[in-house]
Amino acid sequence: MQQRHYGRAITDFTQAIQLNPEQAEAYYQRGLAYAFQNNAGRAVEDFKQAVQLNPREAEIFHNLGLAYAQQQQYEAALENYNQAIQLKNENAEFLLNRGLAHAALRHFDEAVADFSDALTLDPKNAAIYNYRGSVFANSQQFQEAVEDFTQAILLNDKDASYYHNRGIIYMQQGAINSAIEDFNHAIRLNPEDPAMYNNCANAYFKQGDYRRAIEDYNQALRLDASNPATFKNRGLAYNNLSNLQQAVKDYSRAIRLNPDDVTAYNYRGAAYDALGDYQQAINDYNQALGYDPDDVNTLYNRALAYYNLDDFEQALQDLNRVLELDPEDGTAYHNRGLIYYNQKNYTPAMKDFDRAVQVDSDDDDAVYHKACVLALLGQDDAAVTWLTQAIEMNVEKRDHARHNPDFENLWYKPAFRRLFGYQ
Repeated sequence: MQQRHYGRAITDFTQAIQLNPEQAEAYYQRGLAYAFQNNAGRAVEDFKQAVQLNPREAEIFHNLGLAYAQQQQYEAALENYNQAIQLKNENAEFLLNRGLAHAALRHFDEAVADFSDALTLDPKNAAIYNYRGSVFANSQQFQEAVEDFTQAILLNDKDASYYHNRGIIYMQQGAINSAIEDFNHAIRLNPEDPAMYNNCANAYFKQGDYRRAIEDYNQALRLDASNPATFKNRGLAYNNLSNLQQAVKDYSRAIRLNPDDVTAYNYRGAAYDALGDYQQAINDYNQALGYDPDDVNTLYNRALAYYNLDDFEQALQDLNRVLELDPEDGTAYHNRGLIYYNQKNYTPAMKDFDRAVQVDSDDDDAVYHKACVLALLGQDDAAVTWLTQAIEMNVEKRDHARHNPDFENLWYKPAFRRLFGYQ
């Protein structure tokens, strides 16, 4: 066993059991050999036999708990850790492993209690601080998590995972510079872990340093080119640098690796939209809507793509559905009004611009377009009133109106001419 000849050990202990089937130690040692071979099922069988023959040995219960935990049978693991601790209650390792089982079952208070008791027995154990910090993080107790990860680092400043874990909490707290410092420290200690590059890239991304983010995404992909999230996130960084072609390539790689990633279709659709390739954008929005037909943002974006292709009927269908799902979407009313306006269907256009202004009184574009429609409907005084309001909200509307043929019949009105400095 000491030389890790586990197969030979299993043979020897099997022979011992055949000679004396009441020998608990033989079952226990064979169970350990199976456990070292990662054969948790056979280990469980032997440890169970061992505890039946010797129910007063804490180590057997402990190792039976470990074997169940390896199989992710955490409730069974807890039962055996409890037995081990009843027999030997001042053992930091037993408490640590029971804490890990509680944590896996999301029993966070119980996990913290076990880790704290373990630290009372073994106060210099950095790993226990790290585990307790992770539980604090999972239960949204971020300050306590930072304190535990910091203590772990003070006890062992060579473990990259401690810096990495603290960096993740700093990110969640919005302390981006501190997060970047920790991630870079972790990378220096362990330059072969793609997760550390990914998180460092995410921190640079949040900081708006997209070029540095791309550098770290590149490193993560050098180590693991099978992670679709890395391609997608690098695509977002390229997108924010206006490198839309490269963004499309990365989104496409993400989709090949994970064809069910709805957000990747939406991101690629938006990139195609920005490139003016509206049909490709629609194809991606169709894919996304296949997973969630009532996603308001995707329906809205597809409506705009249809609008840009002058397919007003399809755009109207999508905007109608958006407004069924969200009757308070002022932008959707505004854009549906624009479609009616372009179709010279002014009465429903007016209703939509009215509703858009009711929902968002600061929408100067809706106010301006309402003035346009009023002018086209021959409601001259009302048109001047609303145009005056639009110009007060945004002075650029004055130049728009000056050259807009919708207002050409208003030049006879002094109030209209005064908007442009004429008497």
